[in-house]
Order: sequence, then C-alpha cells, then structure tokens
Amino acid sequence: MNIKLVEALADVILALPDEDYRLFQKVLTDKIVCKTSGDAGGYACIRDTRIALWTIISLKQQGANEDELSLDFPELTHFDFMAAQTYYQTYREEINKIITSYSQSQREIIRDPVFKRRQPGSAAGQIIIAPDFEDPVLGFED
Repeated sequence: MNIKLVEALADVILALPDEDYRLFQKVLTDKIVCKTSGDAGGYACIRDTRIALWTIISLKQQGANEDELSLDFPELTHFDFMAAQTYYQTYREEINKIITSYSQSQREIIRDPVFKRRQPGSAAGQIIIAPDFEDPVLGFED
C-alpha cells in the first residue's frame, strides 16, 4: 500500500471546491456499483467483488447491521455499504423486484426437508430474502 499516494489523493480531494467535491462523490459512488453481464446474473454489484447489491440490501432489510455484513463480506468497506444504499435509494423499484423474485424462487428450496435454516447472527447464511415473507417453515430443528 502506498500511504503517501493515498494521503496526497485525499488532500487533493478535500481541496476541491464544494461543487467539484459533490461531483467527485457522485462519480465515485457510480463507479462503485456497476453491472457487468456475466457477473452475478448481470445484477448491480459492488466494485469487482461479484457481490450482488440486492443481496446486501435484502440482508439489511432483514435486520443485518453493517458490523454483521462486514464480518460476512470482509472485502466491503463502509463506503461500499453507503454506495449500495445510495444506489438502492435511486433504483428502489428495480432492487425490490429482484428481491421479491428471488424470494419466490427460494420458497421451494426452503421447504426441502433436507434444508436447514441459518443460525441467527450470520448474514451470509441468510436464506429468507423478502422482508414480507411470513410463511412458517415447519419440521426444522436447529
């Protein structure tokens, strides 16, 4: 890591006039969240991690906080989570549609008697995606 380069970049960024600073933040945020065909089904991902943004948003909707998400996705930073939230605020309908679609397809998997539910506190193992999922899952023991 080149700390001098990073510090110099930070100094330049902080010296930007307010309007340019806002533009820099927008451009950087837009570059953090990107869609690449072939990666994560073409859904919006965070940087080059192939972590689909809808996954992070869904887990947050289910109650996972940033500390839990950071444990399960150590490659993501606080700024990545902020960029994901900003993208979601702009494209809420698109992301909610993906979450709902995925949830519906998962209902059959969840009912598989071999499938076990995740342990509380582990966001990466979360399987019930939609925040409106209310069907009980019977026959599972932790």
